[in-house]
Amino acid sequence: RAVMRTRRRLVIGVADGPLLRSKLLGEAIYPFEHRAASVRAFVHTVRPGLICETVRLTDPFGPAATDRTLQALVVSKEEQTAD
Repeated sequence: RAVMRTRRRLVIGVADGPLLRSKLLGEAIYPFEHRAASVRAFVHTVRPGLICETVRLTDPFGPAATDRTLQALVVSKEEQTAD
């Protein structure tokens, strides 16, 4: 839904490093570069003109803690229930 609601720029955090250590079967998760490229390809397919930035998330806050230009935050259900 965020892809369809965004007007110009979408920043998508892709978990890596410490955020993956506690994942069940974490060793089976594709590397960051592969997952980030897949996200960008999907966004380009759905909204070709949209600026899509993927950032490496190594902490629960990511760019939301420092990027004052962000206007909304979308969090996955998985992360909403995380400890």
